[in-house]
Parts: sequence; C-alpha cells; structure tokens
Amino acid sequence: MKNKRMFKVLSVFSIMVITSFFCVMNAAADDPPFFKKAIEVQPEKIKLERNEKLITILQTSDIHHHASGNGPFMDYTPNTTGDDNTLGGYARLSTLINQIRKAQSLMKVPVLLVDSGDFFMETTYDITGSDPAIANPAALKFFQQMKYDAITLGNHEFDWGPQGLSVLLSGGIRNGFTIPVLATNTVFNDDPTITGDDDLKALGILVGKKVLNLHGIRVGLIGLLDPNADQNSPMAKPVTFNHQYDFIQSCVDNLRNNDKVDLVIVLSHGGIKSDGSGDDADLAANVSGIDIIASGHYHTQTNDVFVKGPSNTIIFEPGEYGEWLSRIDIIYDKKIGCITAYDFSLLLVDDNVPGDCKTQRIVDKYNDKINKSLTPLGVQLDTPVLSTDFPLEMASFQITGLGSLCADADRYVANSAAAYNFATPVDVGLVANGVIRDLYPSDAGVISFADVYNCLPFGISPNQPTLPGSPG
Repeated sequence: MKNKRMFKVLSVFSIMVITSFFCVMNAAADDPPFFKKAIEVQPEKIKLERNEKLITILQTSDIHHHASGNGPFMDYTPNTTGDDNTLGGYARLSTLINQIRKAQSLMKVPVLLVDSGDFFMETTYDITGSDPAIANPAALKFFQQMKYDAITLGNHEFDWGPQGLSVLLSGGIRNGFTIPVLATNTVFNDDPTITGDDDLKALGILVGKKVLNLHGIRVGLIGLLDPNADQNSPMAKPVTFNHQYDFIQSCVDNLRNNDKVDLVIVLSHGGIKSDGSGDDADLAANVSGIDIIASGHYHTQTNDVFVKGPSNTIIFEPGEYGEWLSRIDIIYDKKIGCITAYDFSLLLVDDNVPGDCKTQRIVDKYNDKINKSLTPLGVQLDTPVLSTDFPLEMASFQITGLGSLCADADRYVANSAAAYNFATPVDVGLVANGVIRDLYPSDAGVISFADVYNCLPFGISPNQPTLPGSPG
C-alpha cells in the first residue's frame, strides 16, 4: 500500500530545472509531478537538503461515531488482540496515531492530524450529544483527546439541522472542545427574520481557514462540503453552501497571497472514486494551487494516491468507520516551492492493534452514561434483542433479507400502535435501502440493542425533530 516515485536525472542542476518547471508552469492534468527522490517511511533513512522539510499527515474520515469500531458491539475487545474481527474503534486509532507521533517526534518531524467530516450519526454514541445528562459528543471528545489540528463538516453533521448541530458543538465546547472546524464554503443566512442558523453561527468555532507553522513550513487549510451538499443535507436550511470554483479559487489565492502559505491542504467532504474520478478530482482540475486534498464522503479506500489537475494535486481517502488511517509523508522543498516526494500508506485498524487504555476508559465511561440513559427503556447497549444463525447482508438496489426484516418491523410497530389509536391496520411496510446501515450478529449469533440501533440510526424525535440521537 505504498506509493514511491523516483525520477533520475543527470545532475542536480537538471533536477532543479525540471522540477521547477513542473511546479511553476503546471503539468498535464493527470501527470504526476517529477520527484527528486523516493522517500521511506523511516525518517532516519532520509537525508534532507537544507531547504527540504519532511512532514507527516494523518487523516480520518467518515467515522460516523463508531467509537467501538465497526462490528458486533459484544465482540469488540480493544484491550486484547487476536480475538475479534471488528475494525476501527477510537482506542485502536489512538494507538496508531500515538505510535506515529512518537516515532516522528524522535526525528523532529511534525505530524498533522485532520478529519474530513461525517464524524457524527449512525451509532448509539449519537445519544452522547442529545442526552442532557451527557451533552458531550463522543466524537468531539475523541478529537480533543487526540489533539486534531483541524476537522471539517460532512453532510451528516447537518442531519438534525443547524440547531441540532449547534446543540452538539455547544456540548463539546462546554467540555473543552477547541479544535477548529473548517467550514469554508458554508454560508449563513443574512436575513434577520430567518433565525434557524443563528445559534450555530454564534458559536464562533466554524472558521473559514486555518494556518499552521510546521517547522518553518506555513500550511494553509480550508474545509469544503461537496457540490451536492444542498441535496445531501436537506435539513441544513437556512444554511447553504458555495460550490463555485471561482469562490474556492479565491480562498486558495487568499492563503497563498495574503497568508503567504507554502502548502495548501483541503479537507474535502467531496469524494474520490476508486478509478480516480469524483468531485475532488473535479475540484483539483478546476482550482489551481491546491497541494493536497484529504478527501472523504465516498467511503473509498484509496490504496494509492491520485495526482490530478494543473497543480498535480495529491488526493487520498481513508474508507469508512475508522477502519483505516491515511498516512502520507511528504518532502517539501522550500526553495523550489512544491512537494518533491511523497510516500502514502493506508493503515488497517484491526485487532492486531491494541487499544489505547486512556482512550478506551473514556469510551467505557460513555458506555456507562448511555446505559444509564437507556435504563428507562429496559435495555442496555449489550442487551440481546434477537439471534440468527445466518448473515443479514445488505446490498444496494435490490431486495435483501435485512431490508425485508426492517420493513416487516416497521409494519409490526405501526399495527401495534394502530390498536391503541383506533387507526386502520397497515398491510405494507416500506423502508428505503439508503437508511439501512449494518447489522452484525456476534460470533455467537446474538444481535444486541446497540447493533439494532446502528442498523437504522437515521431517526428523529417525534417531539423534538432537531434533537440528535433518536434511532430510526
């Protein structure tokens, strides 16, 4: 899963001339830049020139509040290794991030840690933002615990509307959340008679850009939601999104010309497909001056980077649910003014990675609080709800056993309620494939309450439609 490029030339002079030409004059849209040398992941193997700097970038995206990984809730064992098939989990991600930071710090290599959106929505951990007794979303606690440098918003952050997002962010802020949330193309309504986004705007934590100094290299970051965000986030109104390339170009130019940054990195919830096409490929083709797009939204695992557009923009995406961690090591040549080499790795977050004890203690405390919140309903996260001896698979654009089960369950609940409301019983239950997520039986075939919640997480409270944390 590593990408290493080497271009040999006859002399140092010819290297400088060719590389400068491709950095300044812009290469063809799909041609990779000329690299001075390949690099290894181990910094001690790299001999840098005086004008060169090595930077490590780590990225997560589309975690969707999978604090306990993606798999059966009852099978997840972050405190041990070699005994479960669950991927991801905050504790395991923490271990990988801490290991890389420690190794790089010994070599005085700065590490940039970012997330490209959709960190909320899809698991019982959404309750951590809505229950007044908790009111501190687990995702924000994780970002703060791991000292992320910046995050951006995904479309699912707006599933409860601007007011719901304000509730979630406010809870985090009251509990020490300070990570900048890049919302560069998020547009608030200026009409004083429309107040649906006032609370979100007043928080002040949504910013248009962030500039960091990494060992003498000025790095500018912006965060973007995809061109279809208005359709993908229908609850976001009156918030809208500016997708015009000339607007995004002006944001990049502002970083270059006014903030005098060396590198421009976009945290984009736009997406790149496995064939290299997609919204972020289009972004790279239409906006110059972007060095790196840390992509999200499509849930694509890019085993290699894609190099796109007139500025040879590097694009990568880490899949979904915290199952993978993107890592890219770059060499930036300050004299030439561009990236001259890179090495990309997609790191699997599986049961071979021991969970970080400190992070898991935080998750365990959240589990206790969620269980307390669920007690009036007579269930806990690990309460067995049903069992099966066969897999419940989900697939797009077709009838599946899991889809039929969900539709039958909807009909059953409707008819149960009809008896108390003197309503006519229903004959047909319908459920859209798109709102069904995953349902994983444990190794013993048991499906817990947490697993059922995660299967149909896109719900709202009938009494408070902007309140996060209601299952479907």
